[in-house]
Amino acid sequence: MNDDLDMLAAEYVLGTLDSGARTDFERRLATDEQAKRAVQDWSIRLSPLAGAVEGTAPPASLWEKIEKQLQEPGIPAPGRPAAAFPANDNLAGDLRRAASAWRRAFIAASAVAASLALFVAYREFPVRGEPDGIYIAAVNRGGGGPALIVTADPASKTALVIPVSVEIPPGRSLELWFIGSGGKPKPMGLIRPQMERLALPAGARIEKATLAVSVEPEGGSPKDEPTGPVIYSGQLTKG
Repeated sequence: MNDDLDMLAAEYVLGTLDSGARTDFERRLATDEQAKRAVQDWSIRLSPLAGAVEGTAPPASLWEKIEKQLQEPGIPAPGRPAAAFPANDNLAGDLRRAASAWRRAFIAASAVAASLALFVAYREFPVRGEPDGIYIAAVNRGGGGPALIVTADPASKTALVIPVSVEIPPGRSLELWFIGSGGKPKPMGLIRPQMERLALPAGARIEKATLAVSVEPEGGSPKDEPTGPVIYSGQLTKG
């Protein structure tokens, strides 16, 4: 497949094309079977993240403050000078609509970041196995935005680890663990700031396996098990 077409299809599915490019591509989709297949392929690749990643909502108090200020356009916010123009109900309405759009964008941000990370994985580190044999995990803290996206390929016995919003504590290391169904944690390696391919544990059964990240002394756990708190986790699901 043409690389430019593959890139356009991926951006179309992710929703990152501008309006003009999106309109042009949709015209192409009406007659180009190869373009339709490319969109279908990317939709299948990215679809597991739709259920694996939950939006992260801002604190309710933030929106309450914004809405209160929008309801009182003639009253300047603390520490800010009064407006040079009279209150305008139309402007207030526009600002309310803008605030609503910002809210939706904020909630969707973590899912978009995860999708982009997975997009990079498929572009830069193509897996060796069949597409329907790939497993994906959004590794996060209590259902929030993903800290890592991990794609596991049973054929090559490797996993691609993609940092999204992971935070490594100063003077400590984060270690990734593979936990098979009913099994003990097995070390996979340290989490780095950049994408990295790690080997899956020997004999690992990926079906229903969980990935966990623990805080360890610098350089990793001194034992073959986590010694510090587990701060991120996620289950591998078939892509």
